[in-house]
Order: sequence, then structure tokens, then C-alpha cells
Amino acid sequence: MNLDEALEFLLSHQPLPADRELNEVTIQKYDEVRRFFLAKPDVACIRPFLGSFGEGDGLGVYQLVGDVFRRLPRTAVVDALAESLMSRCRSVCYWSAQLAAEFPSAELVRPLLGLLKVDDYDLKYAALTALEQSGSSAVVHEIEEFLSRENDNELRELAQEVVESLEGRI
Repeated sequence: MNLDEALEFLLSHQPLPADRELNEVTIQKYDEVRRFFLAKPDVACIRPFLGSFGEGDGLGVYQLVGDVFRRLPRTAVVDALAESLMSRCRSVCYWSAQLAAEFPSAELVRPLLGLLKVDDYDLKYAALTALEQSGSSAVVHEIEEFLSRENDNELRELAQEVVESLEGRI
């Protein structure tokens, strides 16, 4: 496999099929591409990887993409995450929020706060987790506003924990 083949595969799977439709050949090729970029880091893979996340967990492979990103310049990853967090594709937003927790940045705060307004438990949970990792006490007010309108008890509990954690850093 070479760079062009790896990128072509990712770009032809924007996103990958949902897990229930994902076949073994495709996910094995995806993992081969992941391992290629792990061995030969290249910023050209960031946006194609972010756009490749389908519904589900990629049969356990999506969680491993962060290993590739950790070998790349942090600013390039954060810039791409800021865009992918605003994707129209739910699965791209979800996995981007998961990764945002590993790359905390003030640049990601606004798009993460935007996910708190989406009617989706998983997106809100991932966004709250990433916001806590951001360490930005400036978001406390917005999370308190979220608390005032959120009805789900688990999300409310998590949001309260995030507020307390962030306030404790002041």
C-alpha cells in the first residue's frame, strides 16, 4: 500500500457503512490503511479519516484511529476536528467529539457546545466529556444553561460533574 492508495480508500468511504452493513473485507482494508498511517504519519489523512466514521464503532477499529492522530501535529488535528464537529453526518460528529477529548483545545469549545443543542444523547455525552477535558472554565455558564433545559437525568448528572470539575480548576 502507498499513500495514494490509502487516501483513495478513505476518500471513497465518506463515511464507511454502518456496522450492520460493514463487511469484513472493508473493515480489514480500513485497518490496513490505519496501520499504514500509523507507520507513515501524514497530515493528509486527517480529514479523510474524520469523514470515514460510519454508524457504530467500525467493528472496534474507529477507537484506534486516535493512535494515528497522536503521531501528527496537534494543530493540524485540532483544525480538522473543529470542522468535523460541525459535520451533517451524525457518526462523524460523534467520533470527532470522542477524539476532541484527546485533543483539548479552545478552538473546539464552540463546536462542542453546538453539539449540546442536538437532540442526541450520545452526541451530548461525548461533547460534555470533551468539554471537561478542555479545562475551560469559560464554558461553565453555557453548561449551566444546558442543565436548565436538559431533561435526561444522566446527562444532567454528567453536566453537573463537568461544571464542578471546571469550577475546581479556577
